[in-house]
Amino acid sequence: MAAPVFQRIAAYAVEKAGLRVPPPRLPIEDLPKEAAAQLVSWAPGDTARGMPSFIGLSMREALVQAARAGWDVDVDGSGYVATQDPPAGTNVLQGRKLRIECRP
Repeated sequence: MAAPVFQRIAAYAVEKAGLRVPPPRLPIEDLPKEAAAQLVSWAPGDTARGMPSFIGLSMREALVQAARAGWDVDVDGSGYVATQDPPAGTNVLQGRKLRIECRP
């Protein structure tokens, strides 16, 4: 019974103290040059721009976004997305298959 109240109080205290940290992203400087060149802005449901960019996202975040957009994902490694195939911005006419390679 007290758990929901405590959760709200704790969340408020964390926010007020500035302790909430956004999830880490792989810095662009650490990306391979060909991967950094693939970065495009994309929003879920924006199919007119082709394949979205998952570069720099955590593996979990990439999987969640890909699932929301209906992509079938094959993952290699763990950590943050370093490369993807097909590349961001590519028009994918058939199938919704994505292969991502993650690195720590």
